[in-house]
Amino acid sequence: MSIVKTSVLLINLGSPEAPEVPQVRVYLKEFLSDKRVIEISDWIWKPILHAFILRRRPAITALKYQSIWTEEGAPLLVHTRHLAESLQEKLDLKVEKIRVDWAMRYGSPSIDSTIKRLHQKEGVEKILLVPLYPQYSATTTATVMDVVGSTLASMRSQPEIRLIRDYHRHPSYIQAIARKIQQLWKEKGTLTEDARLVLSFHGMPQSYSDKGDPYRSQCETTAELLRKELGLDGEKVILSYQSRFGKEEWLKPYTDKILEQLASNGIHRVDILCPGFSADCLETLEEINQEVRGIFLNAGGKKFNYVACLNDDTDWVKSLSEIITPHLFGWVE
Repeated sequence: MSIVKTSVLLINLGSPEAPEVPQVRVYLKEFLSDKRVIEISDWIWKPILHAFILRRRPAITALKYQSIWTEEGAPLLVHTRHLAESLQEKLDLKVEKIRVDWAMRYGSPSIDSTIKRLHQKEGVEKILLVPLYPQYSATTTATVMDVVGSTLASMRSQPEIRLIRDYHRHPSYIQAIARKIQQLWKEKGTLTEDARLVLSFHGMPQSYSDKGDPYRSQCETTAELLRKELGLDGEKVILSYQSRFGKEEWLKPYTDKILEQLASNGIHRVDILCPGFSADCLETLEEINQEVRGIFLNAGGKKFNYVACLNDDTDWVKSLSEIITPHLFGWVE
């Protein structure tokens, strides 16, 4: 039996091990201790994190996770695992001797343990890292590389590494999102004069963008390419940013505020999609499809259509394989 020498490693953000306060506290501590995520000096941030945030926020966040938890576990982990399994089947038809695995930046299975298992225990010599963040940011893709670098620094024998930095403008990604929206329109009808398509991306502090993070520019590129793919006028598509945290100014416009404004201005229907999220998670299922839905309807909106993330859809598995395959050139037959 031949040994698989090459692996595709899908990487996503992560989730608590359970929707309970102790597990959520552990997860939030790891996430909010990342210096890429919170760019505040330790002597200021750590007292705030431990004295206030980790005492209060886990209970609130745990309730939110409970509202979206499934029998299989956290939606983000479930979809990522299923995506890896389906991608394995798809790539088996295109290339030989390759293994698809998955890991989380925060929580389990960790990037560190997965890379070490693949190389040290299973003999994998080449690993293609695929962070499931279409748009690059120092707060996402770069922090993945930080932990990969730390892992490699602790290994005497290291695997060869390649990285897919982003795929924010890749035609297969844009077309996969467009097809999700078009499927909704087949069921609900296309946009009328009093309807808008809202593309909600995860936010970041404005200061990060000012320092040179390319995230905002890539979000805008994705939105524009998607608009063209759907053949919509500019006024029909609205880009916004969600999930802000703290009192600092974040990228605008804010999703919750823009939905409230749309309803007040006589827009009766919104179709909303989160193109920056590869899989449904707390920020899409609870924040958008519950909280933001309520804001829009309470402000006078009539119809709120949430378009699910790409998740492990068959169409997305095919598209992702098209994104990945060129990066395996020279590694597999």
